[in-house]
Amino acid sequence: MTKAIHSRYIRQSNKCPLIRKWIVTTLLRTDLESHMVFGHIDSHVLAGFDTSDIDQDNRDDAAFIRYWLKGQMAQCNDASFDEMDAFGKNTRHIQKALGLSPVELDILRFACLLHACKSLESAAETGSGVFTEVELCDLLSDALGGSFHEIFEALNPRGLLRDSGLVRSCDGWSGSKRLGAWLTVPGLLVRQVFQLQKEGELLEGVFYNMGPKPTPMAK
Repeated sequence: MTKAIHSRYIRQSNKCPLIRKWIVTTLLRTDLESHMVFGHIDSHVLAGFDTSDIDQDNRDDAAFIRYWLKGQMAQCNDASFDEMDAFGKNTRHIQKALGLSPVELDILRFACLLHACKSLESAAETGSGVFTEVELCDLLSDALGGSFHEIFEALNPRGLLRDSGLVRSCDGWSGSKRLGAWLTVPGLLVRQVFQLQKEGELLEGVFYNMGPKPTPMAK
């Protein structure tokens, strides 16, 4: 059996229960009622779901969609991460190298997927898509299973995630902003973390420009 080089988590057709749980959690915390006055949920958002219960008559009905989403959540509550996937292995290497806590690792994974997985990104843009810091921590607490306090401390501007530059927030940590602006990650990290890497090389490639190998001096 050929070893997978690229992560399955970024495939548009991916039906991973964990991604679906994160999408549902995000949608249930958005203003669906106002959003759906102007149309239904984008097809990108629901690409990994069985949408056979959604039809022309109910797809614009916010109350029905909320009921349907809660049913989908019940199917995903026991979802866990595939640690054998390329993305799972790479992020574990990062956790080991930097000493990230389990909660910090979960936030890093969520942030990376938010910028790489089209369905999750689209879910974050649905409705108003704007969150305060407290609302961000509430959402991550529901999505990742950590306590509000753990999430809040992990996102401390002086904490390891931010101090290392792995997870940043555009324009500081005040006011309201979109989910992607709260949890930005280096572009090169998103580019590389979803394909199999050797332990240690990923962080070097993201944070350092490696110079050319020295050439032997002429005798």
